[in-house]
Amino acid sequence: MKFSPGRTVQLSRLFLVLFIIQLLGGCHTLPITNLVQKDKKQTVTKAEILFLNGNFKDAQDEYEKLLATASTAQEYQIALYGLACSQLIQATNDTELLKAIGNLQKWDALKGGEAFVENYHMLILALKQQGELIRKKNTIQALHDKNKNILIRSQKKKISQMATIVKKLQNQIEELEKIDQTFQEKRKPL
Repeated sequence: MKFSPGRTVQLSRLFLVLFIIQLLGGCHTLPITNLVQKDKKQTVTKAEILFLNGNFKDAQDEYEKLLATASTAQEYQIALYGLACSQLIQATNDTELLKAIGNLQKWDALKGGEAFVENYHMLILALKQQGELIRKKNTIQALHDKNKNILIRSQKKKISQMATIVKKLQNQIEELEKIDQTFQEKRKPL
């Protein structure tokens, strides 16, 4: 079975989303309460609340600020995770998606064997959003493929009809040439 380039990209995105879900399948969240300093906790909470309320751009801005001002490795990891989730949920093209996935991979590498303390619901929301985008793109691609196939069938039918017309015209030309030849032979003086 051969896939079009668009279909291949969509399938690779789907497998990537499924891989991330598999990666997080065994992870459990821990409360953030004692993990960040008191003043940072409010910012983390604000960014997380923005994200969970659907204000993804504002959440991304907050996570970028947190990332720039993180004073501990754990704050940096939490901010990087939030930034990656914010980017992932807003990604509308492959470049944006790859950037978000790159940040998730960076976060995973930094986390190492430590417990998963970030809010996994954020990643689940982002993956659901990407799944919905993939479904919509697949629907659009299927419609595009269907329309293209209809056009191809129509053009093949027209080509077949034109070939039939050309054959008829060739037969008519041959008949006319025979008639003309017969007429020319009759006109010749003896």
